[in-house]
Amino acid sequence: MRGALRPLATHALAARCLGRCPSRARLVAAMCSGAQQRQTQPRPSANCNGAPPPFRRDALPSLLPHGQPFGQRRGHASRGDARTHVTGLSDPLPEDLLAWTDRPLVTHLRDGSKTRGAAGEVAERLAEQLTPSPANRIFCNRSLNMQHITAVGFDMDYTLAMYKPETFEVLAYTLTCEKLVNVYGYPREILRYEYDHEYMVRGLVVDKKRGNILKMDRHKYVKVARHGFRPMDAETRIKTYNATTSPGGVDRFDGANYANVDTLFSLGETYLFCQLVELKERLIERGAEAGGVPLTEAETALTTKPFIDVYSEIRASVDLCHRDGSLKAAVANEPEKYIHRDDALVPMLEALRSAGKKVFLLTNSLWDFTNVVMNHLVHGASGEDKTAEWTELFDAVVTGSCKPGFFENERAAIFEVDVETSALKNTDDGAPMTPIGASAAASQADAFLATAGARAGTGNND
Repeated sequence: MRGALRPLATHALAARCLGRCPSRARLVAAMCSGAQQRQTQPRPSANCNGAPPPFRRDALPSLLPHGQPFGQRRGHASRGDARTHVTGLSDPLPEDLLAWTDRPLVTHLRDGSKTRGAAGEVAERLAEQLTPSPANRIFCNRSLNMQHITAVGFDMDYTLAMYKPETFEVLAYTLTCEKLVNVYGYPREILRYEYDHEYMVRGLVVDKKRGNILKMDRHKYVKVARHGFRPMDAETRIKTYNATTSPGGVDRFDGANYANVDTLFSLGETYLFCQLVELKERLIERGAEAGGVPLTEAETALTTKPFIDVYSEIRASVDLCHRDGSLKAAVANEPEKYIHRDDALVPMLEALRSAGKKVFLLTNSLWDFTNVVMNHLVHGASGEDKTAEWTELFDAVVTGSCKPGFFENERAAIFEVDVETSALKNTDDGAPMTPIGASAAASQADAFLATAGARAGTGNND
């Protein structure tokens, strides 16, 4: 079988370079059949130096559809052998040639395997290699000896808990727009905005001062720049970001005027920033028109607001959505609507602990929200069915960790959490304390405890 697969890879690469195959099912079957025929024939003798015989140029055209010769494209006349060439691998593939990883290729291979005998078996095995199971779709370029690892820690948000962008991110986006209007006085027009969760990707950089979104390579060369959603022309982009003759030299993109889009949480706020940049520019143009519709007070305020302030207020509104409990309440009511469940999560955690590893959870979310999410992930429970049994999967659970400061401040206070009320215990004066940003339920529980303590104190004085 190895002898059959080796020419398969060689000729498939050549055919891909030449762009001569509209149906890879025929190509695979032809090459596999040809490989089997060659195994039954005597091998050509090597030359006097022991080297294999040279590759015959007339061997590959028989594998191409309709016997097309080298150098002839579909719909074009042959230019003759003198002008024959092979295109580079970086050139785009012909329209009739699907990418190697596309699902239709696997479908063609599986269909072809039903009628092509031994060649079909090779096609079937190739199809299985192209469609690995979900457990085998994780790749890394270095190995780690877990024998020397004593503890394994996990974040919760977007690590153990994968949120559904079409629901969770849209909810966070909508709530952020409401905060911008009701708290910061933005035009009510933005309440009609919609979020496209497929538009943004991680790895971008936000120029908060200029209102631009940048895409750069590993050498920090800005290859794409957009002002809001509008592409910047090459001359302006190079002059702004890539010129080496500016007084300050090449920009390092790491100051207070820049923000990295490096988390899934930041995709929605970056998209909203682009929308507000375009809104501001449009209002400025409308305000400059003679006899145009006059701007409202909120619209006028936005036209005079620096882009960096717009970005800061978006970030503050996002944080407010997390602190006031509006986002948490929606997720708590319908966790299955906003969070994916993974049946392999619990076996994975149990396997680590059975191997002698210490397993811990370290999240910036507070206990009340952490309990909602983890109950859904581990038990599929919500509402009154929630328990704290999921904590038995971990040796330690740290909520409200304030990362990355958690790793830098060795003197930060650590409190024990009451799993029933979310109140913090072992405080300086011994009284339970509600953590900053706790939900309304936790605040009510803390108020009840304070009232009960006051009543107890009054009774003792009597």
